[in-house]
Amino acid sequence: MLPSYQLSQSVILPDLNVWGTSSGDVLYAGDSHNGLIGSTIHGGDGNDTLYGGAGGDTLFGDNDNDVIVGGAGADVMYGGSGADTFVWNHTSETAGGPVSHFPPNDLIMDFRASEGDQIDLSHLAKEAGAHLNFTGEHDPGKYAGGPGEVYWENSADGANFNIFINLHGGTHVDGTISVNNYFSLGDHPDAGWFHL
Repeated sequence: MLPSYQLSQSVILPDLNVWGTSSGDVLYAGDSHNGLIGSTIHGGDGNDTLYGGAGGDTLFGDNDNDVIVGGAGADVMYGGSGADTFVWNHTSETAGGPVSHFPPNDLIMDFRASEGDQIDLSHLAKEAGAHLNFTGEHDPGKYAGGPGEVYWENSADGANFNIFINLHGGTHVDGTISVNNYFSLGDHPDAGWFHL
């Protein structure tokens, strides 16, 4: 079992189980296992900012309005209560590949639009030098997207919404994010979910 620590300041950590405090913490996961094993971080109370490392991290915002940046690796993210923002800074932080059923890289477990949660992809637009545009549900008969399109489709098992990011157009997507649909309460992704 990995050791656990409680922190009250900004700190970079090796791969551990970490709990923040009741104030707004800034916590960084470490990269000590070359991207194979990740950290588990709990923000606790307060408006926290959590940064994943190179591994497959599990990040819990817990209470209040948190910012969660998974970073590289296949991360699992929980915002918890409050208006949480899930941020991607580079397409390298998401899975890319052919449009048809490419496996998502990161998973948001508890996205709640009703609480003000958002998916921030604005940095990806800057990376591509293009404007992103949410175009709604993916048409299964259309395997070529336009430049800057962000669209979604249900996963094959129906448990998740897969969000596709197509910066350059064509049949290759530059990023894929999965959102568990359990907390969506019948809603599906719309433009209000995103900061583009």
